[in-house]
Amino acid sequence: MIPLTRIADAAELTRNVHSDDHWVNEASEAVNIVAQYMSEANVDSTLYDKCVPAAERASAEDSGCSKEEQDVIKAMREAMENEGVHLDDDRKKELIALQEEDAIKSFEIVSQQDNDDPSDDGQWLNVPQQWMSILRLLPKRTVDKDVTEVFLP
Repeated sequence: MIPLTRIADAAELTRNVHSDDHWVNEASEAVNIVAQYMSEANVDSTLYDKCVPAAERASAEDSGCSKEEQDVIKAMREAMENEGVHLDDDRKKELIALQEEDAIKSFEIVSQQDNDDPSDDGQWLNVPQQWMSILRLLPKRTVDKDVTEVFLP
């Protein structure tokens, strides 16, 4: 089984560095799905009710849990408390909707900043095609079908 964080991390990387809009959009959708799932899990009362006694057992000296395991369960409990696990169901739904909207808007803002025309404090340079993967984060423009330039600030 692949940990959820590995999927989210790979999708986050893809949506931030891939040059193809289709890949960026699909990766963004994956990030949003994982984020929504995590938002819902963080306010799930049933999960929290299992987490609290597990955290208490893990912190006992004879628990057999490593320091890292104790830290993880403690962090999970604290995250759920900070995320609003004690809110009533209507407030939880409202919170999840606001978190989702915030995540989408934040990515739109960052994406728009990345797509803005660069300032005049730099130079457009014709770069050999084999270097494009190395320079993929720089702004690009196509001069003609065989010539691509990148902006070096």
